[in-house]
Formats: sequence, structure tokens, C-alpha cells
Amino acid sequence: MVVLKYGGTSVACCPETMAQHVKRHVAEGVRPVVVVSALAGVTDLLILPETPEARGTFLGIHRRWIKQAQLPPEMMRGIEHLPWHPSVGEKAASILVAQYFGRQGIPAKEIWADEDRVVLSSRERVVRVQLRAVQNCLDRNFVPVVTGFVSFDVHSQTTACLGRSGSDVTAAALADALSVPAYIYTDVDGIMSADPGICDNARTIPVLSRQEAMEMACSGARVLHPHTLMHDTELIVANTFDEMAPTTRILRKDEAAAAPPVQSILCVDRC
Repeated sequence: MVVLKYGGTSVACCPETMAQHVKRHVAEGVRPVVVVSALAGVTDLLILPETPEARGTFLGIHRRWIKQAQLPPEMMRGIEHLPWHPSVGEKAASILVAQYFGRQGIPAKEIWADEDRVVLSSRERVVRVQLRAVQNCLDRNFVPVVTGFVSFDVHSQTTACLGRSGSDVTAAALADALSVPAYIYTDVDGIMSADPGICDNARTIPVLSRQEAMEMACSGARVLHPHTLMHDTELIVANTFDEMAPTTRILRKDEAAAAPPVQSILCVDRC
């Protein structure tokens, strides 16, 4: 089994690539669990007050995705009446991705991490993962498409969000609970030795220890949220847009990486 997490740009632009990844793992006898972010730009929209213009933009983004994915317009019915809440972007994405997978011959079902009580949280931190809904899906030979970023708060007993890059946290928590690795698919070539926008010869770091990755995340590297690394599972950070691009493998806590004295240079822009 493996967890495959896709960020907002990946979901928005690469549904065909996502389906290919799933098919490849299934062909190899590995059951995938997919975690999706909202389509790029949707969460930024949803944190603003609802207005007719904002609602129109939200619906327009998803209508265009449906058209580009060559899905029937009726797919919008499950999205048009969703309430205005920051969690709704991931819920809409899970519906569309599951439907798209089905059209590609991949039986799939969306799972909402809050309503299906998969990810339980407190103060934007995961406190427990319950696998019943995921396992029921797998037992029926469906690929679970789980909402990232979204959780059920154990104190308020309501839907809560895990903060920016929270979908990475969801993927790591699920992978930890399932005792499997997680691929974090994004739009960059793994984790770089420096900011490629500043340093021309920045390179992808092939392997990082858990401690090194945590230090980088806490010191300015924006590829992973630090809470992602609180879950003890192997992570592979890969580029959705380039299958041949180098990746970064982050080891589990009990694994040691043979690494040079300096792995990366980071800076925090306080201007």
C-alpha cells in the first residue's frame, strides 16, 4: 500500500498523470490511497467572505476543470450547493478526482476526512487517525480519494482545517497510521539545497534524515509543513510535472542518512 498526495497545482493541471500513477501502482499490486488538495487558488478564495462574485469564481474554476477533464457538466451538481467554508475546496476536488478516476477505469470514492471521521484534530494538529472509512473503501476494491487539509476537531465537534500545507500533514498522518510510505507530489523537484530562485546551482537533495528535514522545515524551507514530519513515515517528495525529475526521500526516525556536513542553505525573508 502507498499514500499518494497531490497539491493544488497538481490537481488543477494533471488529473491524467494522477490516474497514470494510480494505475501503475495497482498494476504492481500496490493499493494506493490518494490525498488531494483543493484546486490551485480555491482555498485563498474560500477564506474570504462569500459574495456572488466569489461564488461565481469558485464555480467557474471547477466548471473549467470538468470541461478540460472531458467530464459531463452534470458533475457540477455535487459541488454547486456546497457551503462556503475553507474545507470545501478539498471536498470539491475529492468529488471531481474520484469521478475522473472512475471514467479512467479506476473505481474510486471520495472520503471526507471530517464527516467520515478519518482525521481527528485539536488546534490544527492531528491527534488521531481512524481508518474505518478508508479500509471499507479498500475492501470494496475502490481507491480512496481523501480530502487533505480537512479534519474533525475533537473539542468543538466541528469541521476544522490543519493550516497551510495541511494536505501534506493529512498524507503523512494517514501513511503513519497505515505503516506505508507517502509520495508528496508537488510542482518542484524534491527539496533543494538552496532556493533555486536565488541560487543558480541549487540541486535536489536525494536523501534527508527526519531531523534534517525538520530543521529545514522550521528554518524557512517551504516544501513541507513541519507538522508533516511529526508523523514517522517515509516520505518521497516528487514533481508531478516531470516523471524523470530527481526526488527527495525523507527517512523514518530510526533510519540514518549518510550525508555531507552541510545539506542545505536557508534564509528567512523578513522584509
